[in-house]
Amino acid sequence: MTELELAGYEYAGEKTCRCGGRIIWFWAPKSEWKRPRNPKWVPLTILKDSRFVLHHSVCKRIEEFRRLKKEREQRAEEKRQRSLF
Repeated sequence: MTELELAGYEYAGEKTCRCGGRIIWFWAPKSEWKRPRNPKWVPLTILKDSRFVLHHSVCKRIEEFRRLKKEREQRAEEKRQRSLF
């Protein structure tokens, strides 16, 4: 964790994912932000050997979450298209 902070990452808290895994949230260094005041969130998980990895690489339900995200985006796009006419 100290290495991440020395690299410019800021600790933002912890949460339990719906898959049951523990997520440790960090904000990426400011140089990686796409827009001012819009930090990039980095969800990490600690493995048994004390290494940090992106939570998406070990999440047991990632395919389900990706499918749900795609469905939400499609509904939002359909709603946006309907509002044009």
